[in-house]
Amino acid sequence: MFKLSVQILTSDKLDGYCAAAIVARFLKMKVRNYSIVFFDFEKKNEIIENLLKEQKNTIIVLDIPFDEFAKKELFEALARNQNKLYYWNTHNKSSIESTEIIKKSCKHAQYDEHMCAAMQAQIFFQKRDRISRKLGEIAQDHEFWLQKKRTAKKLADLVASGYDKRKLIEEFSKGIIWTPDMNQLYQEYLEKKEHKLRTMLKNMTVKEYPVSIGYVQIGNISKSEAGHFLCVNGKLELIAMFSDDGKVAFRKKKDSTVDLSALALLFNGGGNINASGGRINMKEINKDNFEKAISTTHEKIEKFFEVANAKEITT
Repeated sequence: MFKLSVQILTSDKLDGYCAAAIVARFLKMKVRNYSIVFFDFEKKNEIIENLLKEQKNTIIVLDIPFDEFAKKELFEALARNQNKLYYWNTHNKSSIESTEIIKKSCKHAQYDEHMCAAMQAQIFFQKRDRISRKLGEIAQDHEFWLQKKRTAKKLADLVASGYDKRKLIEEFSKGIIWTPDMNQLYQEYLEKKEHKLRTMLKNMTVKEYPVSIGYVQIGNISKSEAGHFLCVNGKLELIAMFSDDGKVAFRKKKDSTVDLSALALLFNGGGNINASGGRINMKEINKDNFEKAISTTHEKIEKFFEVANAKEITT
């Protein structure tokens, strides 16, 4: 199937890791060389520049919205260097224009808003493989917060603890889902996590819009779990979580109708209706400038709900 070396471009989260492992598992059976690049919204231009330097590569894109790279000129440049865009999947909504560009430029493009990237990859590459199916189910449980698989929750905590993601993908691709080393780091992380969550809840700043939103600083804790914990225990609809490097992540309670992917666009970010993120105009966020970070974010969120309310009135 692949005469060229393969470059896998994947999201930097559990769904992307599981999807990359499934593809790697497939490629190993075909004895093909491959490399993995993790997508970062902030480094998109750098990633594009590096892609354009590649020659005679087969490119596989996992768990990245079509909108992020949907430029006809980019794909024409890749083709001139004899690169082949073979497969792309996402469960994030993209514009009709972007979707059409990807479908024309990529041999196999998959979009399913109800299916995580890993499960889509499993069905396409490894339909009958038991390990790949298990990885797809784990990612689906975590990505859509189904909370039916304990392994999914443990792996999300493991990722948040700082476990080496390349090592994790390599182990997944070999059918290794959990190891003593993983368990040791996981247990150490659990001891710290509960205290951190309670501290975040105690120090959270809440602001009222058409919905209640809590603002917190987050460290190395799973954003999905932190968002769920804070929404439930703080009785809030949305949570805005700031990282030290100036990024903001949004999560919401299960029955919320707010589209977080639309909200993230105001912060030059992306995601899906349930989980998204972006960046504010601050290089770093700490306890000294936390209020400024809230103020900057608050202004944009106010405008977001003003526009949303105006659309409701006019439709």
